[in-house]
Amino acid sequence: DGADGDAPAGAIIPSARYVVPRQAKSDAPQPVAIKWLEPDQHGEHYLYQQLVLKTSFRDSTPSSFISDSNITGTMFEELSVRGILREGGLEQLLEEDAKARLRNTEQREAMRERLKNHEAVMAAVNEGDVDAVHGAAAHGAGDDTMT
Repeated sequence: DGADGDAPAGAIIPSARYVVPRQAKSDAPQPVAIKWLEPDQHGEHYLYQQLVLKTSFRDSTPSSFISDSNITGTMFEELSVRGILREGGLEQLLEEDAKARLRNTEQREAMRERLKNHEAVMAAVNEGDVDAVHGAAAHGAGDDTMT
């Protein structure tokens, strides 16, 4: 069968993601809709989503994704341990996601800029540099929350 839109009714579409509920009323696969998160706006939730989307699992509790080789026990390190977060860091991962979401060049650049501003704020917060935090916030990075 050609493109996914040409698939016969009830056929499994190879490019779609499916989840079957434990107590399904039907044996047919059920499509899942997801909201794409971004690291500057959703913090740890973004990292968790990356693990959910890019690894296989039986238990979706966040702690179940942390492997024994993850020394810090953080989701950020887990992405590195599993090879999801590579040398390009979050910026490369965000770029890959943006391309998969068919974002245009301007949208991808805006996403990269928001990420850079967010990282500047977080670095300043970690260093206790209040002036830098206020400066970065003035450039649009102060609305972000990290959970």
